[in-house]
Amino acid sequence: MMWAFKGEAEAVKEGVIDRELFVSEFQAKAFEEMYRGVPSFLTGNYIDPL
Repeated sequence: MMWAFKGEAEAVKEGVIDRELFVSEFQAKAFEEMYRGVPSFLTGNYIDPL
């Protein structure tokens, strides 16, 4: 996902979202302003083929 959902920014501001997971550095950079102050983790984009 590379766009914010309706109400997402408001949910972040209200503290509803307590951490954020990103699958790429590019995605994390795109959302860094919105999620400032929220702990985030880069999980990578791994898919288990089995």
